[in-house]
Amino acid sequence: MKRKFILYIALIGLIGLITSCEKDGTNTVMLKDPIAPTLNTIPDLILARENGTDTLVFTGTPVDPGFEASTSYYLEACAAGNNFVDAAILLTSVQVEQLKITVSDLNGILLKKLPADATSSVDLRM
Repeated sequence: MKRKFILYIALIGLIGLITSCEKDGTNTVMLKDPIAPTLNTIPDLILARENGTDTLVFTGTPVDPGFEASTSYYLEACAAGNNFVDAAILLTSVQVEQLKITVSDLNGILLKKLPADATSSVDLRM
């Protein structure tokens, strides 16, 4: 009985040794200069109360690091010239081709960072 047990263990070890020498997966290599995502079109950002239900569509170009990457995109806004020190995140998405937000939602987010009922300039980035 003990001899069969040792033979079974040796057989399992031999099978494990033979099958464990497979080639690893492909290596992923990042480009030296990956292409950053860009914001292509920005809709008219005159945020009037009567246009609250209108949908604004931002379009962009996805990041290209040289391989298929799982990416999250953030559309941020801040007061013009603030260098994104106190930026507000407007949208978060895994797709950058079309980022949609209603005028009232965008206005609500921007009111937390900018004065109400006043004309303000903003910088946007992705």
